[in-house]
Amino acid sequence: MTRRRENSGLLMPRRMSVRPGFTFVEVMFAVIIMGIGFILIAAIFPYAIRQTQSAVEDTTGAAIARMMMGTLQPLAGESLLPSTGGVVRSFRAAAYPDPYLRVRGSLVLSGDPRFAWVPMYRRADGESFAQVIVIGAQVRTRDAFQTWLDTRRYPNDASGDPPATLEPRELTATFAAGATEADPDTVRFSGASDMIDSGAFLVVADDPAAGRTNGLIYRVGNRIDASAFELQPGYDIGPAAPAPGTVKVLALGRGWRDPTNPGDYDGAVMDICAYTTFLRVN
Repeated sequence: MTRRRENSGLLMPRRMSVRPGFTFVEVMFAVIIMGIGFILIAAIFPYAIRQTQSAVEDTTGAAIARMMMGTLQPLAGESLLPSTGGVVRSFRAAAYPDPYLRVRGSLVLSGDPRFAWVPMYRRADGESFAQVIVIGAQVRTRDAFQTWLDTRRYPNDASGDPPATLEPRELTATFAAGATEADPDTVRFSGASDMIDSGAFLVVADDPAAGRTNGLIYRVGNRIDASAFELQPGYDIGPAAPAPGTVKVLALGRGWRDPTNPGDYDGAVMDICAYTTFLRVN
């Protein structure tokens, strides 16, 4: 383009304005920095989700503990907590009156039916106190627990039927301490058990070594193979505690895919927390 120069009448070329730009190297550095920023931000989300879930579980666990105490304390008599010979057992008894029938209407939290509690206990002969153990549960494959569905054994609600969704199951497990302090403690089940996965609590029910570890609570960690797992730190054997060896355990784990037709498990483990306390038997 040209412009007329004043006073001379001559046409002079117009100077083009030059604006500074970015080089390819500068653009690449900017993209890299932005990418690192996005990665760091994305890494925060799983942590935030875990923290939120942990807070929900802590709050729910406190509500479960309050409901458990409010339900069991007024009923803590011989008919609800008869002697078990020191062995941990489910509230579901073979003989009538069945303690499970007396409490199962309260197992699902009325304020939030996504959560429930599963009780078990042990009481030595002649003892006036019973150790009560409760596993807090969260429904995994449906919107909510339903008392009529998840506390009933199918097909006939009889002692020979498979356990209800909100009942612990008995397994045989072998515990082993790590070879060194750096090695994790482990647990191996007799055969592959589809109901067990990472996060499930294990309550020692019957230790043949005079019941020395009965009532202890462990938690399953990372899977090793089809039937063996590490134990989670904080819920492992510990340096000063005896290893239970091969014992009977009670566990909740994964729920039935169809509670009315038990046989296949589905979803993640229902366990979210575990509590234990002692109740005086009136």
